[in-house]
Amino acid sequence: MIFFGCLIGIITTAMCLRILMPIAERIHLVDLPGGRKQHESVKPLVGGIAIFIGFACAMLSLPISLIGYRPFALGGLLLIFMGILDDMHEVSPHARFGAEIVSALIMTVWASIVITNLGDLFFTGEIRLGFFSIPFTIFAIVGLINAVNMLDGSDGLAGSLIFVQLFLLALTAFLAHLIVEAKVIVLLMGALLGFLYFNFPFSKKRTARV
Repeated sequence: MIFFGCLIGIITTAMCLRILMPIAERIHLVDLPGGRKQHESVKPLVGGIAIFIGFACAMLSLPISLIGYRPFALGGLLLIFMGILDDMHEVSPHARFGAEIVSALIMTVWASIVITNLGDLFFTGEIRLGFFSIPFTIFAIVGLINAVNMLDGSDGLAGSLIFVQLFLLALTAFLAHLIVEAKVIVLLMGALLGFLYFNFPFSKKRTARV
């Protein structure tokens, strides 16, 4: 079942990229080389949309209710919308930052998933966040979003690093007997693989296309 779901994610993401890349080029939704952007040619900016659609389709293969995942879907859609708007019209940093905070709020407050403690970080007992749980969780999510954005300047770098991190998260979830969570992460890895096929420079002759 999980293999079938991964296959759906890979194929759907790849198909979406095939369809969206020429459209992006026609409407000038592209990334130009220069600055921290180390790629050598114009790249269509449709990876996030394709991964989102591929992952959403893959999730339908799980025999579970998806109602609890609505906050993450809405938060993800908001980030994608703001990303497209920024790519086409150069949204101000304040607006981008505001959208990231709203997205993080949706995914934490609505889903009621927050970081409540940092564990025994300094070997002096558990560090409980208490009132600061929600602000700290939002800070962590926004920080992660911007860290990924900073990495996204070289072909295949951000995608491959995220894939490795997702693998470690899936392994951790499996060892903690969080089977459903592990399956969800594996499905996201499948959608990401469909993107990496177009994004990773496998050789000097085969450069990234998106």
